[in-house]
Amino acid sequence: MKRILLTLAVFGSLLISAPSFRGSAAADEPESISAVFAALAQDLGSDDLNKLQQAEQRLQELCFEVGVPEKDAERAELNGLMTSRLAEPINAVAKTWLLYQLSRTGGDAQVDAIAESLSDPDFRVRQQALRTLVTIKTDKALDAARKAAESADPQFKKEIEETLNVAFYDLSIPVESEWPLCLPYVDDSEVEAWLAGFDSMDAVTKARTVASLAVRNDRKYRPYVLKAIECDEPDVRADGILALEKLGTSEDIPLLIRFAKDPAVERYAIVAADRIEYPGFDEAILAGLKNADNPEDFFNYTKIVVARHNENALPVIFDGAAKYEPIRADLLAWSERLAGKDDLPRFVDLMLQVKDASAREQLQRCVTRIADGDGRTILPMITPANRAVLIPLIGRIGGEEAFAYLMNMFETGNPPARELAVKGMANLPNAEHAETLIAIASDQKVSQAGRVAALRAYIRVMSLPEDEIGIEATDLEKLEALKAAFELAERDEEKNLVLERLKAVRLPESLSFVLRYIDDPHFVDAATITVLGLAHHDYLRKEDPQLFADALNKVIEMNLSADWVDAAKRYLNALNMSE
Repeated sequence: MKRILLTLAVFGSLLISAPSFRGSAAADEPESISAVFAALAQDLGSDDLNKLQQAEQRLQELCFEVGVPEKDAERAELNGLMTSRLAEPINAVAKTWLLYQLSRTGGDAQVDAIAESLSDPDFRVRQQALRTLVTIKTDKALDAARKAAESADPQFKKEIEETLNVAFYDLSIPVESEWPLCLPYVDDSEVEAWLAGFDSMDAVTKARTVASLAVRNDRKYRPYVLKAIECDEPDVRADGILALEKLGTSEDIPLLIRFAKDPAVERYAIVAADRIEYPGFDEAILAGLKNADNPEDFFNYTKIVVARHNENALPVIFDGAAKYEPIRADLLAWSERLAGKDDLPRFVDLMLQVKDASAREQLQRCVTRIADGDGRTILPMITPANRAVLIPLIGRIGGEEAFAYLMNMFETGNPPARELAVKGMANLPNAEHAETLIAIASDQKVSQAGRVAALRAYIRVMSLPEDEIGIEATDLEKLEALKAAFELAERDEEKNLVLERLKAVRLPESLSFVLRYIDDPHFVDAATITVLGLAHHDYLRKEDPQLFADALNKVIEMNLSADWVDAAKRYLNALNMSE
């Protein structure tokens, strides 16, 4: 007989919380847990689904990276960051994902913070907090869940008790007898007998019933899913929407579009629509996109056709971007997932019509990713009217053809053309032409703005990791290049940039260089950040324990920031323990 290893409540949590992840955890150790977390945390809970999924994926990867036994200190640091974030005024989507990740990395030290979410006003947060405590499954975690049941409303109290019971199931005993968990496995007559009482069920039972019907995967029970979708209880409605993944048909497209407009359930609607397997569904959703007669509907159809990777929709989306100016940038950003290099001329033409500077910057990043180092389709599009935008863009894309184009501009001798060419070269993605950049940065015939741009680009590319730098360069060679850039710099801003980027050049010699400037008030912040960035790596600390101990004690002694002092003490303690 089949056995269920998870309750449908947990199954529902996975559907709600987990997007489709691609790839595995990054192979390289993060430069700074706090820096990576700070960068992704701002997009957790974002209304931009693309940003949200990228942030969630990066956090999950980070949790995998620190999940290995030898990374106890890093895991503790990340857990502290996640629980601190939980205490901030963030939305339910962000809280739910943080709690889900804490089920992977958390322990007794995090239980109190997780338990706080058991009284959250949002049902998704409460449910995930409960599941996280049961997953941690220490005495302290389970006691926290039991204590919450004492003051919970009757409905949530019942869910806590049932979830705690599940935590102690003997998995050798089949659970097909548990209702409604057994719905996927019993006869139709038994299903119909159970469903006769659907309207009088409490919210938790309804939600589990709907999730069980989705597992049964029989569309004749779809009417009960539709009932759940119209329910006033948010958890029932959410599970109903997600059940359409298995039971939905083309008739449900208007319903999915309606919910794709609602920020509270938009994500569920897109996840469900993405996974529906029904004859003619893709053709029907594409027809809906073509026939949408207002920007809001058009945008929500776009989300679904993109999620389903319906490449036939791309020309229609481009036409909509041309037609609907207020959502043009959003449509183009979504269309990136369907676009290839051959689509760049149309994409770029529409991008040039976007007036908002930040939106245009976002779209230039989209173009760069689509082009993937090959800007040949864009070069013929450059005109006097658009070159202020496209010249920096082709520099960002890179490639030999783009570099040759920029060098020809630079060598014309025309001052405006030279300055614009330098802007383009300052965006080059790697160090293949670093010698040209440092030559421009040293050329007094170039304006100060041009020299600064070239020098900053040189500092950036010469501190890239091995898989991005584009040339053969040892860490010692990178260090020497950056030291030369420090000497060439005319302003403190560029000197500080060198000091900060040296945290990516993982050598004791980098630390020695940075320490020369840690007492200078002009450079102390950048120097301290790099000391801690280098000290983050256990293998590096062990190469010269005394050097790192002296540097960390210096940071503690200066006492410039409580966070810096805490990090320095943590690394110093790890260093002492390893001796």
